[in-house]
Amino acid sequence: MQSLVDQSVSISMRRALPGARSLMVAGLMAVALAAAGCGGGGGGSTPTSSGSSDSGGTPVPPPPPPPTGGGSGGGDTPTPPPPPPPTGQDAVPPVVYVADQEVYERYELYLADPTAPSGSIKLNGTLPTGAGVDEFVLSKNNTAVVYTADENTAGRRELYAVTLASPGSPVRINTPLTFNRDVIDFAVSPDGTQVVYRADQDADDVFELYLVNVAQPGISKKLSASLTPNGWVRAGFVFSPDGTRVAYRADQEVLDRLELFLVDVAQPGVSKKLSSPLVAGGNVYTSFAFSPDSTTVGYVADQETDETLELFSAPVATPGTTHKLNGPLTAGGDVCRFEWSPDSKRVAYCADQDTDEKMELYTVPLTSPGLSTKVNPPLVSGGKVTSGYDFGSDSSYIVYAAAQDSATRIDLYRADIATLGSATKLNAELPAGGNVVGFHVSPDGAHVGYTANQDAAEVYEIYQATFATPGTIQKMSAPMKMTGVFTFRYSTDGGQIVYLADQDSDASEIYRVDVANLGVATKLNGALVTGGEVWDYAF
Repeated sequence: MQSLVDQSVSISMRRALPGARSLMVAGLMAVALAAAGCGGGGGGSTPTSSGSSDSGGTPVPPPPPPPTGGGSGGGDTPTPPPPPPPTGQDAVPPVVYVADQEVYERYELYLADPTAPSGSIKLNGTLPTGAGVDEFVLSKNNTAVVYTADENTAGRRELYAVTLASPGSPVRINTPLTFNRDVIDFAVSPDGTQVVYRADQDADDVFELYLVNVAQPGISKKLSASLTPNGWVRAGFVFSPDGTRVAYRADQEVLDRLELFLVDVAQPGVSKKLSSPLVAGGNVYTSFAFSPDSTTVGYVADQETDETLELFSAPVATPGTTHKLNGPLTAGGDVCRFEWSPDSKRVAYCADQDTDEKMELYTVPLTSPGLSTKVNPPLVSGGKVTSGYDFGSDSSYIVYAAAQDSATRIDLYRADIATLGSATKLNAELPAGGNVVGFHVSPDGAHVGYTANQDAAEVYEIYQATFATPGTIQKMSAPMKMTGVFTFRYSTDGGQIVYLADQDSDASEIYRVDVANLGVATKLNGALVTGGEVWDYAF
């Protein structure tokens, strides 16, 4: 979902925030109206800390807690295997989630039983006292989960894989770590066979990338090239969609100068610099992503002028040969973030390109770098486009959220590439204080689902608008007792919506709605211990 508040915060970070769920909702509009902050964000499709983030890019997890000692071996508590999933039209995609379901503040990994809603199967092994699951990714073929946890030794975060067919029997896949070493984050290859992880495996506090084949756990190769003394690889590394390469950001050559590098997974340790030479003080920022066809990497950097963030493209075939994509920026202007079109022919980006501090939306074909066109029509005084926008699946239009008609209200719009500069409002009229706070385009490309406090000022619910009849909407979610929906997404076939909400109590839980039976939700997670919540899910 394109969300107007960054909900890709790692689980451990959110656990550290008192009242995190209520704070998230309370801050939706404050963040949404300021959602044009520069230099962050992603524009990519890399799985996030839980495989369920609503915005692109890999999050930066907080440092792990200090390790408490050595140890080895994974959890081995047997768990009844899940029933085989149904097939055909009745097939229900698996939902994996992290919750302190059984013991308050002990965060574990579960599979929602597809044949018995509100039943669940624990996927991780037995955890030491004080340990918990943190980041996780569900494989695209829905057969396995890769996750980090201090499952062997409390305080030492390592990398595990568990198949849905063998719950409770995870395998540690990173090379065994010594005292005071941790796996920080990871990315799974598109085919699910390989994992790249970031760890201080060879030297304390020197974070490098390692490649491991899931079928050969414990045998890793250093993927990133040698680093300058005290340099390290930063968060946000990504696989190319074809799985052959990894792009990463590091001060590999000069300390504290962050540049973008490319490494072929078939040639670990041999990297090429993607970015062009940077001006003094310049850096590549966290917003970078491969094009869907894997031929080009887009990235945001203050490459030509220190502290002026611009958008560049680097062909994979000729790394170091870059093109500036954005148009000329006004004094003080910056690029915010970007998205690739599904056909890899153009990008969309937000920037205060024409007027400082006035964020608007632009698009530029890859074949015409620097010749961008504004997507949105003129904005009301004080208006701005948020950082929530996405292309339609056929690349012919962009859906975006903006304070376009009112400086204090965010609505949802569609702009066709063929008629840039004009847009159609998609959502129904919102009451005073109402705002759209996130959205998803449906897999069939005919609808857009969005979250808004449309019927009650303090309750966020899911609605669906039809592109053919904008403004005509249906409420998708069930009635909410509390503040409502935090995140949602469509199933691949578009027949279902799964969402996270405090629907029945002040605890966030997971629900499923069939598009053919709107407003009737099935709770997917198991019963929660007092104070427990579902923190994130992958679907």
